Amino acid sequence: MTYFLITAHPLLYSNERFCESAKKMGLHLTTQHPNSANLPSPSAALLRLGISFMNQGIRLAQHFESSDIPVINSSSSTALAKNKWDTYLTLKKNNVPHIKTQLISQQKNKKIPDTTFSFPLILKTLYGSKGVGVHLCHSNNDMIELISQYGAHGYKVLLQPYIQAKRELRIFIVGQEACVTVEKKSAATDFRANWHQGGNMTEIKNIDSHIYDLAKTTMSLLGLSYAAIDLIENDEGVFVLEANDSPGLKGIETITGRDLATPILQLLQT
Repeated sequence: MTYFLITAHPLLYSNERFCESAKKMGLHLTTQHPNSANLPSPSAALLRLGISFMNQGIRLAQHFESSDIPVINSSSSTALAKNKWDTYLTLKKNNVPHIKTQLISQQKNKKIPDTTFSFPLILKTLYGSKGVGVHLCHSNNDMIELISQYGAHGYKVLLQPYIQAKRELRIFIVGQEACVTVEKKSAATDFRANWHQGGNMTEIKNIDSHIYDLAKTTMSLLGLSYAAIDLIENDEGVFVLEANDSPGLKGIETITGRDLATPILQLLQT
């Protein structure tokens, strides 16, 4: 049996880990670029997409799915999870505690958008990962400047209230099992708690069941087979920040010493 790893960046740590684990498992796993054409049919495929070549990768996954070839995560769940506005609407519709979000379309002038959020607030792009495209705005000038910059390139952005968190959590779930939970903390020089922005993580051995259930519900609503669910906790409770359909493995494996590539690959065999 041949399995495909669909990715535009085969040399990333996570993708090299999948190839390494597949070799140990005796799986024939080959990397395929999302732009690949005339490919033979694999037994199953693992879809690992960033923003580059995202649409091409989703179309390739749909091609395989039309022939009843399993793709993890599926094309529909990947598309839903990557779009932060669609994710927000799904959580809102299903009454999942979430961060209030406002969509701002392209601004053709310097008009201040109507918003009930007070400053500071978070502005983020519709698509993005690793903390890229996430900004902290302290004033109308900050907000308008960023909206204008992104709008000039045809990008929509999202606004969210800035929340002073007691803690930020990432729960890595494969299937129905929580493989690992970590608390994320930002570096002193940055408000973002992302590993790629200088943040750090600490493993949490025991997590309250209602927090795990919240993460698992989010993953289920988005149709994901595995995911890293980011949550934020403050005095009012726990809220979902976002779902990561292709979460990076480097930071979390480095901190915890866990092998997360193998259980994901095992999904291809089920």
